[in-house]
This record gives sequence, C-alpha cells and structure tokens, in this order.
Amino acid sequence: MKRPIRRRPTARGPVVGWSVLALLVLLSHPAWAQDAPTNVQATPANAAVTITWTAPTVDSDETIEGYNVYRATEWFPDGAPEESIASSITSTPVTATTLTDETVGNGTTYFYRVTALISEGGDAAEEGDLSVGASGIDFATPSTPPTIEVVEPQPATRPAPEPEGETVRVEAEIRTPLTVGVATLHYRQGGEAGFTVQTMGGNEPDFQAEITSGRVGPRGVEYFITAADTAGVAARFPAEGFVSLPVETSGLTTSQGGGTAQSAFRMITLPLELQGTTVGDLLVDDLGAPDPDAWRLFGISPRGLFADDGGYVEIDDPAAPINPTDAFWLISAAPVTLATGPGASVRTDEPITLPLQAGWNLIGHPYAFAVPRANLTVENTSADLNDVLRFTGEFEPVAGSAVLRPFEGYLIRLTDGGTGTLVIDPDRSSPADATPPRASTGADAALDWEVRIAARHEGARDSFNSAAVASGAADGYDALDRFNPPPIGDYVTVYFPRDHWGAYAGPYRRDVRPAGASLYDWPFEVRTAEPRAVELTLGPFDEVPADFEVWLIDEAEDTVHNVREEAAYPFASAGADTPRAFRLLAGTPQEVAAMLEATVEQPQEVTLQTPYPNPATVGDPITVAYGVPAPGAVRLEVFDVLGRRVATLRQADAARAGYHTVVWDGRGATGQRLASGTYLVRLTAGPTMRTAPVVLLP
Repeated sequence: MKRPIRRRPTARGPVVGWSVLALLVLLSHPAWAQDAPTNVQATPANAAVTITWTAPTVDSDETIEGYNVYRATEWFPDGAPEESIASSITSTPVTATTLTDETVGNGTTYFYRVTALISEGGDAAEEGDLSVGASGIDFATPSTPPTIEVVEPQPATRPAPEPEGETVRVEAEIRTPLTVGVATLHYRQGGEAGFTVQTMGGNEPDFQAEITSGRVGPRGVEYFITAADTAGVAARFPAEGFVSLPVETSGLTTSQGGGTAQSAFRMITLPLELQGTTVGDLLVDDLGAPDPDAWRLFGISPRGLFADDGGYVEIDDPAAPINPTDAFWLISAAPVTLATGPGASVRTDEPITLPLQAGWNLIGHPYAFAVPRANLTVENTSADLNDVLRFTGEFEPVAGSAVLRPFEGYLIRLTDGGTGTLVIDPDRSSPADATPPRASTGADAALDWEVRIAARHEGARDSFNSAAVASGAADGYDALDRFNPPPIGDYVTVYFPRDHWGAYAGPYRRDVRPAGASLYDWPFEVRTAEPRAVELTLGPFDEVPADFEVWLIDEAEDTVHNVREEAAYPFASAGADTPRAFRLLAGTPQEVAAMLEATVEQPQEVTLQTPYPNPATVGDPITVAYGVPAPGAVRLEVFDVLGRRVATLRQADAARAGYHTVVWDGRGATGQRLASGTYLVRLTAGPTMRTAPVVLLP
C-alpha cells in the first residue's frame, strides 16, 4: 500500500512573543531547510537531463522514504511545493538520489528542485519543502549533441600507417546546433592505460591537435575525440573504444643467449605485422642458413601437441611461414640478436582471436608492448584456461597478475584439453562498464598448503611442480590441478602420472587434494632425456601442518628420505624410457610410520651394493646404494688402489636406519677429474665395514 504523503510542518506559521530580531534570524535560517535535499545538479544530454542531489541530514528516529523532483521552464523559488509554479515529474517517489528526465525537448531550459519524504517513529511519510539556496536549484538545456567527423588521418577500418617518430596532426569537423564549447583529443601509445589529453584548437567547425612525435612508434597510437556544446551536451568519436592508428617502423630487436643445454631454449615470437613472412625472410639474416649445429627451430606438428608424445617438429625449411601469432622453440649455439625487419604496429582497437587445437598450443604475442594475462579469455568452449606457460630456462606459469611480453611465445592449454578460441585483448584502459573476462576457474585460488618439487641436472631444471592441498579441491581432477607441459631438448621433468582420471588422464605438474586427511600420498615420476645425475629438492614446508611429517619414497631403490630433515635428494636417472618413480608422503607421524613400515623393506644387516654403472666415465652419475639396519654414525668414502682417500660421499653422525643412495660424479674432493682406473668405495657403519670396487674410464 502506498504510504500517504503529508505536508511536513515548517517554521512558517505564526510566531508569538518573539522579538523582531529573533524572527529575522529564524527566517534567514529556517528549520525546515535541514529537511531539504542539497547540491542539486542538472546535466543535459540529447533530449534528456540527469538530476542528482545530496540527501538531507535527519534525526536517528527519522527515515527518508523517497524524493520528488519538481520542474519548470523558468526559475521558481523554494518553499512549499503545492504553492510553486513547478510540477512534479515523479509520479511515484524515487528512492535513489538521481533521476534522468526523458520528458524534455531539445533547446528548452529546464529548472529543477527536489523534496524529501521523511517518516518519524513509524508514522506516515511527510513531504518537506523544496530544496533551497543556490545549490537547491539547477537548470539545464538539453540539445542535439555535436557531430564529430575526423578529416585527417582518415579513420578507415585500417588507416594507412604513419611514419615512426613523426608528429601526427589530427583534424576534425565538429558541428552543433548551439556553439562548440570545447573539443579535446585523447591519445596514447598501444599498451598504455591512460590517455594524454589535449585541447583542440581552431574555429568551428574545423578543429585540430597534434600527437607528439615521441608517442608515434612501433606500439601504435590510439586516440578518440570528445566535444561539448555550450550547454554541456557532449559527443564522442568513436562512440566506444578508440581509433587504432598503425605506425610504420624499421623494426624491433631482441637478444637470446647461446648454448646447447635445455636451458638455452626459448619460446619466441616476432611482433608487428612484418614485411617478411618466412623463416628465410626473418631469421636467416641473423642466424645464418639453417644448420643444426648452429641453430634449430621447432614448432608443433599438424596432429597437435599432447603430454609427452614428441609433438614438436623441427622446422628447417627457409620457406616455412611465420605469422605474428605464431610461436616457435629456438636454440642457438652462440648468442644472437634477432631483428624483425620493417613492418607496422598490430591493430589494437579490437581483440585478436586464435583457434586453439586439442592439447597444448604454441601461441605468439603479436604486440610490441606487454599485455596483462588477465586480458586473455576463451570462447567457443565451456572450458577455461588451465595454464599459460613461458620458458625462461624452465617452464614458468604466467600468473593472473603478470603480463605477456613482446618476443615471448607461450604454451597454452584448456582445462578439458579440447578446442576453443583464445581472445587476446590489447586494451589496457579497463573501463568500469566492461564485461569482466572469464578467468580460469581456480586459476588464482588460494591453496591451504603445498610442497614444491624441483629437479635439476647440469643442463636443465624443472621447478614449478607441487603436491598441494586445498579446501575446495576434488579427489580427482578439478581446475586447481595443472597439466605438465611437453618438455624439449636435454630435459628433466617432474610430473604426477594420473592415467586413471578418465577424460582428464595425463601427467600433471600440480596435483591438489582435498583438505581434512591425516595422510596424503602423491606418486610422481622424474624423467630425463638422457641418463643424468639429478638432484631433487622439496620444500619449503612453512605452510605444511606443523604436526605433519614429510617423507620421500624412492621406489626404484626401495629407500625412504625424511625431506623435513634434508630437502635435497640426489639420484641417477636412467633416461627417457625409464622414468624414476617416487612417492611423497605427508601426514601425522603415526600414519606416515604405518605407511613406511607397510611399504619399504628394512635391511637386516649393513649392505653396500656395487656402484652402477660400472665401469663408468668421469662426469657420468654413479649411484652408490647402501643399507643400515639401525640408526648410527655412517661414513661413505672413495679410495684409490694405494689406499689414499680421494673423495668423501657421505659422513653422518646419526644416519637413520634404512636403505640410502648417493650419486657420485667420479670427481675428487676438490672437484678435480680423477685418473682412470680402479677405485674402492668403503662404507663404515659403527664397527662394520663394507667395500665395493668401481672402475673409471678415461
């Protein structure tokens, strides 16, 4: 039921017994003014006026139930609304402190005042007097907005490129039924968040302004124009967004280090719309003719790129095409500077869309400026982005707050591993009314805790892997889990094999389990391209529950390792065809002890196995495995045939019981290369001593 509106009593009734002075003071500062809205503002538009105001201050037992807005085509005084020449334009009181009046005609000036409907102690609302004083009334003249037509440079769908480093003169014809009050040019380089504002000069209808030469470069230029007439009615060109003005440039350069190890690889892309279009046009000048001993280039095979199926293919044809959104793996034996050659900036007034094939995708970043990771979205799929990875000597995830950089390529995969469309929006202005991008579900979700697992050998590393726990995780696959990218070169890779996850089966670099368990068991594997000495490092453990123990089980050696006590674990890998299997246990001491007892066999006596491989070459990883049945002091040393100690592999005052492994590189205590010949590895555990021979080849 509509609340009845009553007139709010004012101080305008008879005053008995007051002095003339008191009466004058009261009339100059009436009590009812406190109940009236203030700061009334009227903003004109095309056949509309928007009115805003500030709510009055009321007592604690009073409530503002709504407002009425009054309008007239001439100035009218404050006071009681029923005594005014103005008419209410609110058939029903409004509750907001703003109203758009769309019942006006262009060219007429309208005056506005506002009243407040206030209830007290639950009584019916009473309408106060009209807003008072200079800020209690405002007027506006709606009119047809100005028309803006850009004359130079022609804002075609794709304007002709402007020369790099030269001033750009922007000319526009601006017309209005009234008079142009102000015309403004807003411009910036591609990739900037804010616009430089410059007032345009000239006489109506011809206006002009200049974009300074220092802002005209390979990033391209973006601009728009605003104008307002003397009544304040404004227009914009273009109505939304901006004009993307391409810039012709001599090109950009980037440097890449040299080497033959996996860490020397880089995922690269060549930004700009380039005049060159092939490997021969764009790379041969800097790298020389294709030569596998000097440099190598790899892409994705037509059948796609999946977990670890060797989907990378070498590109050695100089006629192979290169597009701005293509990315490649490049390795060069010597450091090199790559130059793109001449081209033009990439259009920035609309997003770039790229088809995503099933599995992993190599994506190029085509712009000459950084683009936020948050500006990447996906379409034509119900999936989200599972991962965006760069390569900086190892795969590194691009977090939601990070950026995509020029010359960098990226590996991208959807959560379901299927097809879709990637959208790269270069606009960094982020208008408040823009539709927010659909980010990867859980992409930045907080984990309760995690244990990082890093592996490295001399020429490769893989650090961004983790066994994690989160309150919102599922037992199987969910969007918190991260797929493991296909490695390249002489690699080392850590992954969680999850072949039992149905449609989401595959290797993962992050496996997230639900919170609440007293024991977690993460099987994982480590694989290298060639047999290598590998060091695993686990941790940190700051976020792991303080009462949890964390142990590593080496299933190949049937050994266990307390990684809270010693984070590093060295071992010798067997190469690509034989991944090394591990399990990471985290849980309460009782649960972990029971699992270890049920899983790992304990030695019954001191044992020392023959080192392998044997014979071995200096520099190759040599695994020395031993076992002790009880805790105690342990020394593992290497002697030559004359009985001289040449290396100490382990010395511990309180080694735990169990099986252990140590990896030796065949070098002496100071790192010197040992001579070829026979050496003896000696294990001392308490009173017991064991020896085993090893032969080093030249």
